[in-house]
Amino acid sequence: MKHHKIQLFFVNLKKIKIFLLKVMKLWFKMIFFDPTKQAVEVYFTRRLTQANPPDILFNNTPIAVQDHQKHLGLILDRKLTFCRHFDEKTTKANRGIGLIHRLREFLPRKSLITIYKTYVRPHLDYGDVVYDRPGNSSFTEKIESIQYNACLAITGCFRGTSREKLYYELGLESLADRRLSRRLILFYKIINGLAPSYLSHNLPPQRGEDDAGVGRRIRPPFVEPFCRTERFHDSFFPFCISEWNKLDVRIRNLPSVSSFKNAILKFMRPEANSVFDVTDNKGVVFLNRLRVGFSHLREHKCRHNFADTLDPFCNCRTNSLETTEHFLMRCSDYSNERLVMFNSLFQLNISLLPLKPKVLYHILLYGNTNFSTNLNHEILSATVKFLVDTGRFSGALF
Repeated sequence: MKHHKIQLFFVNLKKIKIFLLKVMKLWFKMIFFDPTKQAVEVYFTRRLTQANPPDILFNNTPIAVQDHQKHLGLILDRKLTFCRHFDEKTTKANRGIGLIHRLREFLPRKSLITIYKTYVRPHLDYGDVVYDRPGNSSFTEKIESIQYNACLAITGCFRGTSREKLYYELGLESLADRRLSRRLILFYKIINGLAPSYLSHNLPPQRGEDDAGVGRRIRPPFVEPFCRTERFHDSFFPFCISEWNKLDVRIRNLPSVSSFKNAILKFMRPEANSVFDVTDNKGVVFLNRLRVGFSHLREHKCRHNFADTLDPFCNCRTNSLETTEHFLMRCSDYSNERLVMFNSLFQLNISLLPLKPKVLYHILLYGNTNFSTNLNHEILSATVKFLVDTGRFSGALF
């Protein structure tokens, strides 16, 4: 027994020794330059003509010239377009969106949104205060399409659905607004001494109190710098100064970062429409499509110019437009399924008969904020069961 303990002691001692050697090796790599690693250089220039710099030696080894270099996770290319960085982050984000698409059948919508915010969107957020180009519409649309694809993967909606409706359904601000808010929050920190001091050296002077028309306790706006090019205007400080001066004076003078952030996001981030933890993921997809107005219904397809839908009228006896309200409330083709839905609703402790049809229609789709969470769960569960039982939304769209 004693021999066994001694043997274990030496084994653990050997493992500790190996661990310490690894830590020391990593520490030396962090502190000292690795002479075996190839040194590289990047010439940053916006000139059209290619630079021809002289050869530079380091330890008698020529320094390699490259078009780009990754620094702190941000890929800096020669012309500082950040195209290579954006392409890399786009690839990683698309992988996460593909995973969300495959998990939609098994996870609730709340979990899918959390996955997007945790593992996909941070790839686009990292370094956005530097690489953002708000004046470049093609760049803005390209990066916005990534979040649009994520919304389609989360909701199961069809491509061509309104982007704004998807954002309102999920409670997501646009990535352009998000980059604007993150820039303004960083600018707020710089002004209030909550960022490294060298950043505040780039601030221009503030306007005089007489020019600003405000009292001493109110922070006056900044003098906007002259911008000869659009690229310079879209860079961090000129852009933030211009947007900062547009803010309401009460927002500019909020006392803390958290209060300033909440005030900015209040205008940018919509409130999400809840599905109240309904577990039928297939039915929730049908519900999402009805909410955003793009489904198998003829009125939706006719509005989106489908070749196989020449008119928006329903095939039932009423000959009415096949809208979402008509399908839920009046279509005679699904009277039996609707009777089952209303029977389950009548068993709840609410009175639905006095309600106007439009109010009842809205409750069937979204619930009611005046009701409890459990009651809204039961209402949407009945609606989702109706959507699945009718079979109207099964199969291909065309």
